[in-house]
Amino acid sequence: MYLYNDVKYLVAIFLFATHINIDILSLQVLLMAMDNIIIDSPREKLRILVCDDEKEILSFFKMVLDPGDKHIDNVSDLGGLEEDLFGDSEQRSYDSAYDVSCFRRGDEGLVAVQEGYSNGRPFAVAFIDVRMPPGPDGITTAEEIRKIDPFITIVMVTAYEDIDPVAISAQVPPVDKILYLQKPLHIQEIRQFSSSLGEKWLVERRLAAINDELDERVRLRTAELAHVNNALEKEIQEKTSTAEALRISEEELRNKSQDLQESNIALKVLLRQRETDKEEIAAELKTIEENMVFNVNDITIPFLDKLAGTKLNEQQREYIDILRTNLEDIVAPILLKVTGDALKFTPSELHIANLIKQGKTTKEIASLLNLGIRTIEFHRANIRKKLKITNEGENLKTVLLSLSAS
Repeated sequence: MYLYNDVKYLVAIFLFATHINIDILSLQVLLMAMDNIIIDSPREKLRILVCDDEKEILSFFKMVLDPGDKHIDNVSDLGGLEEDLFGDSEQRSYDSAYDVSCFRRGDEGLVAVQEGYSNGRPFAVAFIDVRMPPGPDGITTAEEIRKIDPFITIVMVTAYEDIDPVAISAQVPPVDKILYLQKPLHIQEIRQFSSSLGEKWLVERRLAAINDELDERVRLRTAELAHVNNALEKEIQEKTSTAEALRISEEELRNKSQDLQESNIALKVLLRQRETDKEEIAAELKTIEENMVFNVNDITIPFLDKLAGTKLNEQQREYIDILRTNLEDIVAPILLKVTGDALKFTPSELHIANLIKQGKTTKEIASLLNLGIRTIEFHRANIRKKLKITNEGENLKTVLLSLSAS
């Protein structure tokens, strides 16, 4: 049973001991992530691998690390080493925290490591004797184990002093996972090595799990940020496209506005020209009408009067009267128009005045113009008013004829 605060303490000690650079904030995140790991619940025993060609050494490791219900007291097969190892003969019992697997050959231990790593039950620590005849020696076995499991801590055990730790560390890296233990073995050393290295292995595995979790969180967060970034880029592109479309529309509107202004100017010029042309046409028409009236009244009719004063028979005089009447009818509308312009007659009033002058009745005029009798009477009253005829008995036709004659 391990307390959560104790594990936090071990994590901090491990980071300090391994010289891992980490700031306070990252350490807090790391410890918070450990909240997802149940520390104070029962755990499986740490697996310990022991490879030694001496059966007594294997029994010794088994007795020290995994005694079960046995009592460590007088052990005859250790040949008197009991007192040197344990002091007095008082019975001692220990709770086993380890699952110890012992092998007399390196290749057998290698198979066990392979099976454990493949099945998800790896070894935490391996005690390997340097020399194990007749099979592969301990260094070769350690090299092969390291290829299988990069996390296991290997303790090289030897009774010889010709071992070069630097050379072995180069063959079986990394240096923080290779240690040395000199025979003869001591129970407290074995327990201390197993406890410290086992806890270090546990912390490393927990840190690896936390790192994996943090990596996953970073990956998910990165993916989320990438998604948001893509959405923002898409929105920016859409806004840029919209702005460009708006700019093009504004440019088109400016061009159309310019075209409309130019068209408006052209229309104004045409309207002014039309008004000028109307004025010129009206002036020319007025000149023509005046010339026509002058030719009829001042030239043609006087000659007709002279002709009528000659010796003409009755038929000839009748022809002259018809000719005079027709000429007067031709110039009468012109004279009436001139009079109407002076009196400010409307076009309808001029039309009705001509029909009155021709002797048409109100009913006949209404029928000809497809208007109501009351409308014709209204226009007749306006004509009398503009001619300033106050006497109701005065004949409108007579007044209009007099105006044409004048």
